[in-house]
Amino acid sequence: MKRLFIAITPVFSDRVIREFYTIKSLFKNSKIKWVDFNNFHITLKFLGNIEEPLISEISNSLSRISERFSSFDISFRGFGIFGNIKSPRVLWAGIEKNIVLLSLRQSIEIELEQIGISMDSREFNPHLTLGRIKFIAEKKKLITLITNRAKENIANIKVDKFQLIESKLHRYGPVYNVLSEYYFSDKKQDKTS
Repeated sequence: MKRLFIAITPVFSDRVIREFYTIKSLFKNSKIKWVDFNNFHITLKFLGNIEEPLISEISNSLSRISERFSSFDISFRGFGIFGNIKSPRVLWAGIEKNIVLLSLRQSIEIELEQIGISMDSREFNPHLTLGRIKFIAEKKKLITLITNRAKENIANIKVDKFQLIESKLHRYGPVYNVLSEYYFSDKKQDKTS
C-alpha cells in the first residue's frame, strides 16, 4: 500500500521565496511547523492508502484527464488561516478563483469515482499551506498579515502538469516522492516537436 495524493507543485521565483522567509521571520517566537519550500503543493485530491494494483488504474485515469486540458495560470492572492484567530491551526496563501483549476479538480473526482475511489465530501478549497500552527505568540502580527494583505497578489505561475505523489510519514515530517507527472495536451505537443 502507498499513501498517495494528486497535486500541483508550483515553482516560485526567488522573490516569492524571500517573501515567504520574511513571513516566517515574523513568527520566530511561535511554534509553527513550516512547510519546506521543496514540499509546496496544491492538493487536488488526497487518496490515502492505495493498494498497488489500483495505482496503475489511477495513473491511466489521470493520463486521460491531462489530455483534455491545456496549460493555465494560477494567481496566489492573500493569506489566511484555518481555524479561528483565537485558535489558528494552519497559515496558508490563497489562490484566486480559477475556473480551469476547479474543472481539473472536478474531472479528477468524476474519473476516479469510476474506478471506485469515493468523491470528497468536503468543498474544494485550493490553497498553499505555509505552516501548521501549534502555538502563536505574535497574534497581532498574524491578524495584520491576514487582514492587511488579504487581497494582495503574491505570485502568478503557469501550470502545465500535475502529479501523483507518494507521501511517507517520518518523525521529522513527510517525504514526498513523485510517482508520475501528467503534462497537459499543449505541453505534450511542445515536447514532441
